[in-house]
Amino acid sequence: MTAVTAQQAPPQPARKDVIMDAQALVQVGPPTAVIITGEWRAVVTLQIAMEDSHKDTNFVHLRGTKMRTAAGFLSELAAVLQFPVWFGENWDALEDILRDRAAFAGTVIAIYDAEQLLADGSDADRRNLAEAMEQC
Repeated sequence: MTAVTAQQAPPQPARKDVIMDAQALVQVGPPTAVIITGEWRAVVTLQIAMEDSHKDTNFVHLRGTKMRTAAGFLSELAAVLQFPVWFGENWDALEDILRDRAAFAGTVIAIYDAEQLLADGSDADRRNLAEAMEQC
């Protein structure tokens, strides 16, 4: 999984800069999975550019405010990515799901309020997330 930060985009020129910074992503095509964070306007601008260039790109939007704990993170991720009903909502189950990279081909995951991601979680939760992301 690749992580990209969309820059905050208050004035119009900044939005153009965001698209310029993301041109490599837009030109290469949809990755296996990418996580981007940033101000929502910048993320939507990138989404429009990706969808115009690559019709098979799938943008999903996650809320950091709902993912302050491991349980919240796993629940939000499962709901947005439509994990199967048998998903166990634990780190081992997440690793099992992520092994099927083809299921996430072309997926761009946008996380809003990313600074809140696992803010109330343990160090072990943050390590588990990092290990899970390395699989992608």
